[in-house]
Amino acid sequence: MGTQIGRSASDDKVTDRLYYGEINSLEILIVGKNIVTAEWIAQFSENCGHQVDFVSTGKDALRKADAKSFDLVLLDIFLPDTKGYELIPELKRAWPEPKIIAMTDSNSRELELKVRKEGVIYYMIKPVNTICLEKIIKYISDKKA
Repeated sequence: MGTQIGRSASDDKVTDRLYYGEINSLEILIVGKNIVTAEWIAQFSENCGHQVDFVSTGKDALRKADAKSFDLVLLDIFLPDTKGYELIPELKRAWPEPKIIAMTDSNSRELELKVRKEGVIYYMIKPVNTICLEKIIKYISDKKA
């Protein structure tokens, strides 16, 4: 099979529904300083039928949290204005049971324990593992049904 010419995002969504069954659309908030990674995750998530918002600071994340409810937050641990693990309790005040995936490219055992203590559903070390992220998003989408 070669490269298919003329494919669109809607073609990908049809393929996803055929592969996964009907998709329950999630509202996803990406909070990260790396725009390239965030855009890649956003495109990947949108191709799977999800709605995505992106912010690059903790302050903007809290503004979004006050304005809208999200099913999933992909949270970078090191933001320009705060540490992601300090933001988690504030996000939890905005929603009853937020699903938060913490992401970092500066891993240590101490950091992981600190982040996990805040109640994230997954601690991900960058670079992002596509297959793992896909399975987590699919699992959360299925639970939303």
